[in-house]
Amino acid sequence: MRWIFAILLLLVMACSIDTVSSLDENIAAETDDLWTENDVVRDTITDSRDGKKYEVVKIGNQWWMAENLDYVLDSSFCYNDELDSCEIYGRLYTWDVAMNLDRRYLTDNAFYYEQVDSVHQGICPDNWHIPTKSEWRKLIEFMEFHNGDEGSGASIRTPYGWVTGMGEWADDYSHKVPVESVNRFGFAALPGGARATRSLTSCNCYSYEDSRNNLFCGHAYFSFFWSATEDYSYRNNTNYAAFVTVNGMMNSGGVYIYDNPDKSKDWAMSVRCVKN
Repeated sequence: MRWIFAILLLLVMACSIDTVSSLDENIAAETDDLWTENDVVRDTITDSRDGKKYEVVKIGNQWWMAENLDYVLDSSFCYNDELDSCEIYGRLYTWDVAMNLDRRYLTDNAFYYEQVDSVHQGICPDNWHIPTKSEWRKLIEFMEFHNGDEGSGASIRTPYGWVTGMGEWADDYSHKVPVESVNRFGFAALPGGARATRSLTSCNCYSYEDSRNNLFCGHAYFSFFWSATEDYSYRNNTNYAAFVTVNGMMNSGGVYIYDNPDKSKDWAMSVRCVKN
């Protein structure tokens, strides 16, 4: 079993990432503007649709939700179909649902048919919207510029809910350092996992077994967040959307933007909204 896990871990690293959270080396070397708790500006908003309150946080000149969206829709999911999971981790949404679009846009290109606004509200509360890939990149770059030599994964993760170290594989795998979760900027990324097809479970969630028996994977190990950015692959004849993942088993790096035609819009992931 251990050697199988090691192989799967190598497959994870082999899965293509077209865009990663990297900065120009000269910029990344700047560490004199370290963000502290005193720099964090917090507030709360109320979703007028259901009265739910969300903590929000200002990071740079962006306001982000500091909790996963938990707006109930018939086509949304709780991890493992357990309602208690939604109370903690929010709901999981396919891309078309997150964008509040017709289901045809799981396969059709919504941007081509002029269904995607430049600031696209989707299912976010009023005055908030689904972040674009550029907005996610701006967040990641700000964190990497203001967190010293700390990994972006440690900077963005909430201190609870994540696995610590590698459990039973710790003796066989070189990454034995406990996972750090500093939450330096107040974003509080939660490991909500995803509801996924086999291609995601084999690449990102480390388990072929889950891909056969359970559509849910990644809980306690990964965050997955949708972006509003869509593209088309002529090679694959596929429409796809970029998403962000936070890897719970990495301190160095650990936040990535996936922009790849092999990824599907029918996976259900978490939603974080950004202010207009």
